[in-house]
Amino acid sequence: MNKNILYIVLIIVIFFGLNIYYSSKVKNEMSNFKQLQFEMIEKNNLSTANQFKRKVIDKYDKAYYDSLSKVKQSNYENQSLFLYQLVISNKWKDPYLSYEVFYNIIHLDSSNRYKETPNLDFLDPDTKEFALSYLKKAANLGSIDAKYVLGNYYLEGRYVPKNEVLGKKLLKDAEILGNVSD
Repeated sequence: MNKNILYIVLIIVIFFGLNIYYSSKVKNEMSNFKQLQFEMIEKNNLSTANQFKRKVIDKYDKAYYDSLSKVKQSNYENQSLFLYQLVISNKWKDPYLSYEVFYNIIHLDSSNRYKETPNLDFLDPDTKEFALSYLKKAANLGSIDAKYVLGNYYLEGRYVPKNEVLGKKLLKDAEILGNVSD
């Protein structure tokens, strides 16, 4: 009986010790992250920005990407952000960033800003095919927005061969996955 109590106490002590260790490790990592983020955003420190870039491409740390994205957008550097989206989309198979590649291409035409099914007619055939390949990739990886747009294209036979069955399936998938964002 006393051995059982001793084992239980030992397990509890080990559990709390590990909990304290990992909690402090996470807090330390968050503190380092916040310091790097501050240096990059507030001080516009390029070496810190390069650290962020390495973490984004080498590890695809989502928090780092989001921070880099905020800085690039606040400095109107969306073109260089596009390159990160392209690389990360290919390297890490990210549905959101695959859709962002498509999204940034189609928004070269400002009339597409508020369209649910963007117009690709302003693009040359190769660029149109490139944009559609990222739309299809994003849909295959599970992007709700990509499924919605591609589903409409298939229903209309616009930019892809008309396929009502596939179009309806993609729209249904988008509906099941959640609300389509604006």
